[in-house]
Amino acid sequence: MTITEFTIVAGVCIFLITAIVGILFLKPGSGMGEGGTTGGRELRKLGRFSNSDLVILSWQERDHSMRTLKCRLTDISEYSAGVRAKRSWELGAQVGIRIPALRLAGAAHVRRCATVRSKFDLGLEFRGPLYRD
Repeated sequence: MTITEFTIVAGVCIFLITAIVGILFLKPGSGMGEGGTTGGRELRKLGRFSNSDLVILSWQERDHSMRTLKCRLTDISEYSAGVRAKRSWELGAQVGIRIPALRLAGAAHVRRCATVRSKFDLGLEFRGPLYRD
């Protein structure tokens, strides 16, 4: 076997091993726990930061009246926030969000709503950048 043939075979082997490792460990949803973690390791590109500040959610009812509800922020990232609320929302519902302690406000879609004891954990995806309130 010439050096060229050996180099080609070695390169193909390295490529195949890398591909197999990538498929096993980097495939979306494989072995991932809730919240995008695997074995306690965060897989999100942007970190989430724990927080317990007051959040004010606002929304428009079917009769076009505006409502507000004070909630608690559980975590926040650049594109989303976790909120604990006293009521549930339908997935896809649009809400306004104000975080007075951070002086931020914006709009969001409800992407997750899970019952936790007598409250609801909401996953909110911001519809654009938050602005200074």
